[in-house]
Amino acid sequence: MIKIPRLFNKFVFLVAGCWLLVACQQDVLLTPTMRPEPIETAVSTPTQSPPPTLTVAITPTAIPSPTPTFVPSPAATPVTIPVLTLPPPQGRADLIEQLRQVQTEVIGLVQTQQQLVAHPRLDDPEWAGDVAVQAAFIQANRLALEGLSLPEAGRNLVALLQTAVLNCETAALAEDLAGLESCLVELQAVSFGNSGGTGENIVTPIPLVGCSQTSVGFVPLTDLGTDLYMGEQGGLYPNGQNNLPTDHLAAGLAQAAAIQPLDAEGFPDGSGKIGFISVGMSNAALEFNAFLRLANDDPAKNDAVIIVNGAQGGWTSNKLTDNPDAEFWQVLDERLASNSLTAAQVQVVWLKEARGGVKNEPFPQEPQILQTQLQSIVQILQTRYPNLKMLYLSSRIYGGYATG
Repeated sequence: MIKIPRLFNKFVFLVAGCWLLVACQQDVLLTPTMRPEPIETAVSTPTQSPPPTLTVAITPTAIPSPTPTFVPSPAATPVTIPVLTLPPPQGRADLIEQLRQVQTEVIGLVQTQQQLVAHPRLDDPEWAGDVAVQAAFIQANRLALEGLSLPEAGRNLVALLQTAVLNCETAALAEDLAGLESCLVELQAVSFGNSGGTGENIVTPIPLVGCSQTSVGFVPLTDLGTDLYMGEQGGLYPNGQNNLPTDHLAAGLAQAAAIQPLDAEGFPDGSGKIGFISVGMSNAALEFNAFLRLANDDPAKNDAVIIVNGAQGGWTSNKLTDNPDAEFWQVLDERLASNSLTAAQVQVVWLKEARGGVKNEPFPQEPQILQTQLQSIVQILQTRYPNLKMLYLSSRIYGGYATG
């Protein structure tokens, strides 16, 4: 008998604060964060198993808050620069909206790079790959700005942002922690004024975080109960409930019990492996790195469980759903191979995603778009990992305290 350890229990505790998302198809079960007891599973003889079903669990998320301690030497991990393009703006207001989107995305990439550089893992190829990916996406945004065809007035509007992004690109490539901090201040200070006016760029410093706030007065989804928010009922489950329905829990436990070591072809094998991966953008990469260290240091962790951080900076939900064969999946395949895992051995996924370039769609349109994109990602995962049985789904950390 092989015991599945309390590894997934610890994973549940890593993240905090969730909201309801809907699963993608009939054989996908949606469950919130659970604390399953250790499950014993029998290893059968190698036979072809029937097509698996998938359990999805909503898990809360937390924010790691590391302190910069060390600046490593520049890494030399080759990464293909993503191709990002900005459509020709239809006037000044449209241009300003595009520039603000670039500014927001690069700020997130720089902040992720700061966290990575501040906590180096020089013997970990995944860390070096993440560092290279952040720099590549910053560079891609700079090239996208340069590719805009604009009149002189529009070019003047772009100039300050382009300079700040270039400085951040230089610091990111050099893994220069002080340079990243300096360019982040410069980047956050860029303002584009209003959509009207003379076109003169106005520079106003923007503070990083509104730390004086402890609440913005919103009622958490889990506290809303049967009350409504803009016509939508609270709770994680129907009728304003947060407790897992009995049949849903039973289905989830059955899925967990079916997880067992598999050989490279996906057949049961007592000496095989259980692949557990993350999928998502920069926030997910940072948080899963913290979990990865805790899990691998846990003496209760089953040696058959191989954990791989597949999340990568810049890969928002819309980018993943635009192309099922996106470069993201190629990088993830390489990470699996470097850990001697195959796609057939992946059985558990933690998925955390958010949309990029959101344009203030009215509620509930915006979360419904994200819901649709998450459904598509889950379907891609089921195709790529045919033995996938459990999927933990988290929302993005709350960003309402930010003032920039």
